Amino acid sequence: MTFPIPHPLWMRFLSSLLILIALFSVPSVDASLFAASGPRGAPDFGNTNAFTNATDYVGLNVNGAGMRPLKLADLNGDMFVDVLGLRADGVLQAVFWNTLTYNFSLTATVATGVRHAVAADFNADGVTDVIAFADSNATLYLGSREGSFSKQGTLPSYPRWSAVASALVFYRYGNLVPDLLLLNKANGNRSFYVYTNNADRPGTLTYSTWTPSSCTVPSGLSPAYFDVNGDCLPDLVLPCAGSSGGTDIRVWYRKGGDDLLASTTPSASWTPFSASATLRQLVFGDFVAQGTMSVLAVGSDGNLHYVANAHGTGGYGDRCGFSGTPSLRDAVTAPITDSSGQNAVRLNASTQLHLIDYNFDGLPDLFAVSDGTALMLKNTYSNNVLQFQAQRAPTFNTLYSVQVTSPAAAYDTDQTGRQDLVLGTAGGTQLWYNTIQQSNAFLTCMVLDAAPYQSQSRPSSESAGSTSLVAYQSKQGLQKHACSQCPQSGSAQSIAACQCFDGLNAMLNYVEELAVGAGHAHRSWTNLLPNSFAVVYPLSADNAQQWKLQYYTKKNIGSIVGVIIVLASSMAVLAVTIVVLMWRESREDKKARLARDPIYSFSS
Repeated sequence: MTFPIPHPLWMRFLSSLLILIALFSVPSVDASLFAASGPRGAPDFGNTNAFTNATDYVGLNVNGAGMRPLKLADLNGDMFVDVLGLRADGVLQAVFWNTLTYNFSLTATVATGVRHAVAADFNADGVTDVIAFADSNATLYLGSREGSFSKQGTLPSYPRWSAVASALVFYRYGNLVPDLLLLNKANGNRSFYVYTNNADRPGTLTYSTWTPSSCTVPSGLSPAYFDVNGDCLPDLVLPCAGSSGGTDIRVWYRKGGDDLLASTTPSASWTPFSASATLRQLVFGDFVAQGTMSVLAVGSDGNLHYVANAHGTGGYGDRCGFSGTPSLRDAVTAPITDSSGQNAVRLNASTQLHLIDYNFDGLPDLFAVSDGTALMLKNTYSNNVLQFQAQRAPTFNTLYSVQVTSPAAAYDTDQTGRQDLVLGTAGGTQLWYNTIQQSNAFLTCMVLDAAPYQSQSRPSSESAGSTSLVAYQSKQGLQKHACSQCPQSGSAQSIAACQCFDGLNAMLNYVEELAVGAGHAHRSWTNLLPNSFAVVYPLSADNAQQWKLQYYTKKNIGSIVGVIIVLASSMAVLAVTIVVLMWRESREDKKARLARDPIYSFSS
């Protein structure tokens, strides 16, 4: 008797069934992906507001009073975002998030007499440090896991703060050891003070200057650091006054571990804006879900000017492998309509834009602040047309009642996959909780600075400019979302944490690919679960192109039990099928055996 072998299709069916059940069983995240919260937990406001003031609940009414936010970053290495802020009297302080008590329960004074500050892991120990700028000196303060800061030393040849127009954290040699670029206001915004970190002795910065060829950065604009040409590696981007008016975009491409400032001549240059356009602010993001970082500008005419980036991406498994020619298109107006989608809305020339995906659709929305008044602009990109819609529903009125006096930012307060708002007000720093009742599928990616990877005290300091690209299938086909971490880190107008948040509500099943570029290397991971947090650890400054990935996703016993039940049921069905096939085979064998029996004749 022969025994039938299960058909390979059965095995494929069972494998696919198990994967699909696991994917569709991933729930909305309601607890932190990094650590268990204490008994207090997240607030339940029980209202229908789009955003609700959680300042008192999280203790910022005390610890954030009189403080304007300068930077959101993990300042004590616990994987949670803290607030670096500046008081009116020049006191620079850190306010630390405590997930066990669910509030900002600890503060630490970093320095006094401060005008501005930047945050990065300058000594490559895995904990974020701070450089505080005073009128006549700039000092490096080393962070610690205990929430304290120690003075390391002052920057050499530092000009007075009055000579600095803006600051930028970048990686001159692509080694993920942070360097610093200061725009020289004393020279008419035509040159830079450069502080280069010593990769062999991180935390030791040397001084030099750099003057790009024929570039004057317009007043109010600042340099940026993000991927322009599609290899996921951050490039240096300078807005320069055009020779015939307007603003040019000039780019220095990252080429392996070469010196990014080796040449004063840009790798590429475009003139996307009209000669008559006066720009007040530039923001950078993937506004149309094409997998490319593009440019959005606020003009003095009250319009948004959109510059598409048409560089393309690589194929499956190598989205960062694009090797074509990048191209910035000519600027077009991105219309803003009212809630009905009819009447045009114009912005004040002083408007400051802050990116937020408040509705988890993967398209960056805009939190606009003009003369203290806030307005949420929903990204309604469709049919190859980028436009925004002003959200004036009553559910936003409470948020709009706040007078915002300093830069704002969206971030995930407790690392559960939510987009809240940190606001600077006359009374201090406020936190507004996203309380919209909606689905909230997401993926957050964070690439860290180079630091030794240790099992007991792993690094937790985000890198600037590192790019992630998330690809998945939706009803509209393949979607690709590109994001560069805090491309204007160090700018007084950009305080966002260096993390990339991607809303996945349009996703049909699972994350097809996560591609990441940092330093001077890139790679991809495929077939990932949503509602997760991906943390990429470069091994060291000497080996910044080798990484470890830790993928945090929510534990769900109910889903596991469900998978086991369905799998067991499927195996039972398969077992019954095999028994039936064996019985049928036995009958066929018996018939065949009887048919072969000889027939004897007893006739005489």
